Amino acid sequence: MDDLPSPYDTLPDDMKTVILTTFYEDTVEDDNFCCDLGFSIKKEKIPLSLEQLLDQMRDSGRLGVLKDIYDRCLILPGLWHSIRTIAGVWTYPQGHEISQGFQFVCSNGDRLKDLMESSARAANSRFCAPANTPAKFCRDDPTFAAHGNRDCYRELIKSGPGLHVCVTRREDRASLLHDIHIDKFQQVCSPKANGECDYDYANLNSLRHMKDAAPWWIGKKIHEVLG
Repeated sequence: MDDLPSPYDTLPDDMKTVILTTFYEDTVEDDNFCCDLGFSIKKEKIPLSLEQLLDQMRDSGRLGVLKDIYDRCLILPGLWHSIRTIAGVWTYPQGHEISQGFQFVCSNGDRLKDLMESSARAANSRFCAPANTPAKFCRDDPTFAAHGNRDCYRELIKSGPGLHVCVTRREDRASLLHDIHIDKFQQVCSPKANGECDYDYANLNSLRHMKDAAPWWIGKKIHEVLG
């Protein structure tokens, strides 16, 4: 594997691999890293060297987002390894102070789905976690889905931020990327026997998440209705 220029060569090797794969597979049609690679609405690309890209991502805060998500992925072995290339990064300010994260191309969507199901100890998973392995995530109630045609999984936390992993369903994977982000105030919940989330709506962290996310969710639904 090629190494990154200093001081980025100190990043974890798994993170370097994703950055390099994304950089070298970039095309005008697939605007990996989006504006960080100098694209103008997918029509014209301003070439950036790898070092220029990393400097720009560092200065914009987007490299910090990658590192934050990488660190949180360590809770579930295999999760970061499912990420092949990144097609967009947003910071908390760009995410309406609700979340920071990115969309990504997965090396194997079905395997990622199985991994997330096992992390919730869902009864219908082909790879259920052992009974003595604590669940790390739970599966969102699809009734309140806010991330398109995806199955979403929340990291189980007591307070503060938490990962939200959204796996695109098979029928839409050709046009809709997977999504992984950190909610600044994660919805606090516990897993039901089938792996679904049992939400603690009275928790202060949950109330803060709903307060931040509700206006965005309502606006998105209005946009969907009005086109």
